[in-house]
Amino acid sequence: DYTAIGDTVNVAARLEAATKEAGCDALASASTLALLADDPELRGLERVGDITVKGRRAPVDAYRLARPEPAAVSHDDAAELAA
Repeated sequence: DYTAIGDTVNVAARLEAATKEAGCDALASASTLALLADDPELRGLERVGDITVKGRRAPVDAYRLARPEPAAVSHDDAAELAA
């Protein structure tokens, strides 16, 4: 058996616990996003804000994937979908 400990694991566990309050499936810290800055999949992130993490003096700046805007449906499309 193995156990992972340390600041990184603590922050990850605290962010995971904060997902319910943030209304999302996953949160990422700003430091994690900095490592992935060139990834095109990271567009559309929105800042959740600072999350207080037990055991740390400074809060963690957290982000989540932005919820996509609902697609607009034209009147003609709506009629076709209803048929």
